[in-house]
Amino acid sequence: MARVPYDVATGVAGQPAFVIDLYRGVGFDVSLLRCQVQISDWWVDDPSRVAARPDRTAQVLHLRLIRLAAVLPSNRTWTTLKLLVKDARGQTSLLHFVVRFQERPDIRQDQVRFHGVEVLPAMSLPSPITPLQ
Repeated sequence: MARVPYDVATGVAGQPAFVIDLYRGVGFDVSLLRCQVQISDWWVDDPSRVAARPDRTAQVLHLRLIRLAAVLPSNRTWTTLKLLVKDARGQTSLLHFVVRFQERPDIRQDQVRFHGVEVLPAMSLPSPITPLQ
């Protein structure tokens, strides 16, 4: 699992957004458990390619790569994911991620670099961030 500080996820640190590589048939989790915030809302720019749902605690978002025929897809190979989160005091923040579509067929679980990202409190050190290409 990759780890990203809260400041990077919110864009405050001035670093590029963390890139989520989403493979067909392999799920990806965005965990906010360590930050102790809850997901209020989420959206992606291309809903024809990404399905997402939060868990019961609203602290983990499960992502899947899909293909919805009823929605006109874009021809891009990536989209953005935004999470509106709320802390215990009621303050909200917006987290940003880039979701890159990986259409490689027959990918094995052991070939996937990360199966999830854990957003850490702001004082934690980041893991390497994959730049958007």
